[in-house]
Amino acid sequence: MFISHDIEEAVKIGGRIGIMKDGCLIQVGTPAELIQTPADAYVQDFFRNVDVSRFLKASSMMTKIERGLLRCDAGTPSERYLNQLIDSGAECGYVCDEAGHYLGCVTPATLHRSGTRPIREAFLNDFNAVPIDTDLHRLASIALTQEHDVPVTDTAGRLAGVVSCRTILKQMMQRRAA
Repeated sequence: MFISHDIEEAVKIGGRIGIMKDGCLIQVGTPAELIQTPADAYVQDFFRNVDVSRFLKASSMMTKIERGLLRCDAGTPSERYLNQLIDSGAECGYVCDEAGHYLGCVTPATLHRSGTRPIREAFLNDFNAVPIDTDLHRLASIALTQEHDVPVTDTAGRLAGVVSCRTILKQMMQRRAA
């Protein structure tokens, strides 16, 4: 246990932090838990002047892929998935192998151009997934270079979800307003 009145120091050193007021424990949690779900205004005030972007991770912002998930071998002809992607209504498709490992991202246009060639030839260039523990600051810089939601992978490289630019911006604006 380490006791400090310096929240910057506490979040650097502590995996879990307890916040006290008038001798009473108000809330205990990880820095991300305290930032995202403060028990009250007192806890929220502790983080008012702290750059919290390094404590908010992709895992806490990602959502499940509702449309556009394509499971196949990277060598499968692109044309086999064009109608499936169009019918899903998704702007892009996240391609995974049968074990769920992220392979790449495609659009109806790239699938159409690729035709009978392997689906890997339809992957968008420079469209990378981020690890589940990527912080908000890094996530924002990556999202600026990509046209679609940012894919998030777990430690085994399996697609865990996506983070939208809207979600990233919302998180950043909430932190500024706090």
